[in-house]
Amino acid sequence: MNEHSSRSHAIFIITVECSRIGADGESHITVGRLNLVDLAGSERQSKTGATGERFKEATKINLSLSALGNVISALVDAKSAHIPYRDSKLTRLLQDSLGGNSKTVMVACIGPASYNFEETLGTLRYANRAKNIKNQPKINEDPKDALLREFQEEIEMLREQLKQRKSRKGGDSYYDEQRARFEDEVEAIQNDDTILKQEKEKLIREIQEKHELLERERVEQARVADRIANIQSRLIVGTEEDVESRTKEQYEQLETKRKELAEQKRREREMMEALERQEEDTVDLKQTFSDLRQEVEAKSKKLKKMMIKLRQARNEVRDVSDAFSDERQTLDDTISAISKELKLNSTQSDLYEETFRDLVDSVLNGYNATIFAYGQTGTGKTYTMEGKSTDPEQRGVIYKCIDHIFEHINASHNQEYLVRASYLEIYQEELRDLLEAESNKKLEVKERPDGGVYVKDLTSKLTRSVTEIQEVMTRGNAHRSVGYVV
Repeated sequence: MNEHSSRSHAIFIITVECSRIGADGESHITVGRLNLVDLAGSERQSKTGATGERFKEATKINLSLSALGNVISALVDAKSAHIPYRDSKLTRLLQDSLGGNSKTVMVACIGPASYNFEETLGTLRYANRAKNIKNQPKINEDPKDALLREFQEEIEMLREQLKQRKSRKGGDSYYDEQRARFEDEVEAIQNDDTILKQEKEKLIREIQEKHELLERERVEQARVADRIANIQSRLIVGTEEDVESRTKEQYEQLETKRKELAEQKRREREMMEALERQEEDTVDLKQTFSDLRQEVEAKSKKLKKMMIKLRQARNEVRDVSDAFSDERQTLDDTISAISKELKLNSTQSDLYEETFRDLVDSVLNGYNATIFAYGQTGTGKTYTMEGKSTDPEQRGVIYKCIDHIFEHINASHNQEYLVRASYLEIYQEELRDLLEAESNKKLEVKERPDGGVYVKDLTSKLTRSVTEIQEVMTRGNAHRSVGYVV
């Protein structure tokens, strides 16, 4: 039994803004965001015996976790053309974390009881699918800083190529000398009466091939030089106002093109789906028969096609069943291996150092990261994420992340940081701001220009120390939805 079972999905968001001086002497800003997600546990009503409000809560929890599973399955399926992020508020908020701009770690929490063997197997299968998702994390920085860095890197690469070519071949004078030498050799061969005509043609042809090769090398060197000049001409120069104006203009043009492309793809997809539905609906109506025999033949052919499709479907079912058996055996082997390797004295600190430290370092460098715990009710998800804040050895992942962030900030020099914290929960598909629970304001999920999502009007608290951010966490926990579950 669990007297304080989580009846909602909770997300604690830490945003770290960093201003550091770059090699150009200018200030560059990066923004890292850490999402710490404590998912409500999946549960079977047949085992918990939940009724009334608890039954309704469990139903909503299972539906959102099922939507999360569908998103994970779609992301790892190469044939899937649509990712159902919008099926649930949970998947909508985790859109960046699943297949987007984020580094993500999933903690699978399982229990040792044989009574829950099927649930444990399901959790491991869930995690096994999730680990196959490929995200594309990138540093969150000012667009003009990112563009400038890309240009500078490409300029350095092209200059190195140009330097290597010039070191091998020399400058323009080298090409002029070689061209003149080839012309002299051709003229000497043509004036030499002792060489047979066929031999003259062969020698001249070889000289021409060398000349063409040299010309291609000269053109390539000129192309690299032109590319360098072109990139340098695109670098933004001028006053600060000019830089901001042109950057804003380029950014708006880029976003407009992205939206147009996305809208065009959406329309094409809808048209294809509508066309397929129309063809399926009208295929029988288009067929006309002159006599009964012709109708029998046509329907016999159709029946044969359907039988072929049925056999194919049965084969696919058999293949899926075999794959399921193999996956189950693999998971059983994994459980056995992990059980042998795990030590009974593993601590929260061991878990953090081995799994999460590098992830939080990346947040401090401007990346997005997500840590979420998944498992059946009562398997220790909340303990893993929070632990006991007053015991240094039992502080959970969230508090370890907080300690790590402020230790780094306090030890940093020539860098300025701003740390903000937000806390929300998803209760029965409704977003709630845990830091402003009394206001009852309605929260909405909105899209950012870069394709990510955010929660409009979500409270964000500026924190300057471990104590302040822990107070934010404590305040949010006091408003979180919990309940008694067997």
